[in-house]
Amino acid sequence: MRRGTWLVAMGGVLTASLCLTSASEVGASGSHTVTWFVRANPVENNWERNVAIPGFEKKYPQYHVKLIISPGGASFDEKLAALFAAGTPPDVFSHWGQSGYAAYLARNMVQPLNPYLKKYHYNISFIPPRYLNYFKVKGNLYGIPMQSGPAVLFYNRSLFEKYHVPIPPLSWSDKAWNLTTVVNDALKLTHDTSNPAKAVWGINWRPTWWYWDMGWLWNADPFNATGGPGATAAYRPGDGRVTRAYLRKGEVAALQWEEDLVTKYHVSPPQSGFQQFQTYNDPFASGRFGMEVEGIWYAHNLQTEHVTFKWGVAPWPYGPDGKDTTTTYTDPWMLGRGAKDPDGGFRLIEYLTHGQGLLGFSDVTHFFPLEPSLQNAWARSLASVQGNTLTPYQYIRMAYGGLSHGFESPNHLLVGFSKLITVWGQMATPALNGQKPALAVWKSIVSAWNQDIKAGLQ
Repeated sequence: MRRGTWLVAMGGVLTASLCLTSASEVGASGSHTVTWFVRANPVENNWERNVAIPGFEKKYPQYHVKLIISPGGASFDEKLAALFAAGTPPDVFSHWGQSGYAAYLARNMVQPLNPYLKKYHYNISFIPPRYLNYFKVKGNLYGIPMQSGPAVLFYNRSLFEKYHVPIPPLSWSDKAWNLTTVVNDALKLTHDTSNPAKAVWGINWRPTWWYWDMGWLWNADPFNATGGPGATAAYRPGDGRVTRAYLRKGEVAALQWEEDLVTKYHVSPPQSGFQQFQTYNDPFASGRFGMEVEGIWYAHNLQTEHVTFKWGVAPWPYGPDGKDTTTTYTDPWMLGRGAKDPDGGFRLIEYLTHGQGLLGFSDVTHFFPLEPSLQNAWARSLASVQGNTLTPYQYIRMAYGGLSHGFESPNHLLVGFSKLITVWGQMATPALNGQKPALAVWKSIVSAWNQDIKAGLQ
């Protein structure tokens, strides 16, 4: 989902500057055409055109693949909806927009894969049931996941060493690695903030897609009244529809903690302070942030930027409630309902979810492949990125630790996420800039959400 470049400002979702401004199509001649709808990302698109499609067409010469490329975020969802409305749904796509699998399923845009699994004898038992269950409803499988991965903290080891700050741990069981430790480390790493040209900031906790799930560290979720994400019925596969939003103390505390990074501790710049880093795909690549929230695959960005500093990866920190529930991001390939060539589409999905097809994608994106036999190659690739200080074994340990402590991202599980996140982005910004108290902000968000829920989220 939503990755590879710095795509989000806290006022809402933005299209990456490297993405294409309009959809483009690439195809070749052949007897059967399979349409593959993807997001605009130069590295991924190069792999799709020059590696994945030739490899698939060599294996299945009766098919050729037409690549349809669209900007990500809201534009991806709009283009996808337009294709369905025009009666030309893509054969294969993933949830590369603001909406996720649950929303596409609710809109009747995906079809079950069970008949094709049986017809082509595709044994997917190598994928752990946990990840398959995200896309299974009443025994029907609507997507085959190819990758997953947890949110982690990337850290600038060069800055940690320069300012004599202890290197973060590798263990997800180390409760000394908590939000208090993160703030204390960020304070030691922050220097010269009065000079924009020299400023070094302790942390960037304004990442590309984390929002209310920060409250999970306080054992709170806004869509239930009793606990964390496990208590929210709408997050369960096949549900997806929130019935009410709640004002949770833990969510307020989480937003206040994020606000304090800017206004109380001064270890993170206000929104205006990020403008000087716009020449980078992401501020962390500038070398002037000690830590940043990111997905474990973020090394892809650092490789693209050719960073000159040493860096590493740390677990998600523990919150005040003794929780370190991170967010995981599991991405499937889905078969469009009404697709013109569903058999060809399924064969493409099969090709992309294991073996060389999946290995190639993992190698260029650094997403964690769910096929166990490919995970060592993933770890070696990640460890080879310039500046990295972790071993392949440590990356395997980091990935499995995060996945075991994680809960799947709300944008994959909720119907109407696009509307919910738009409201959050618009209303939370004043708190994150220290202009409005977190409690007042959350009251406004919950009120707006409940109005939208009553009106019906799509």
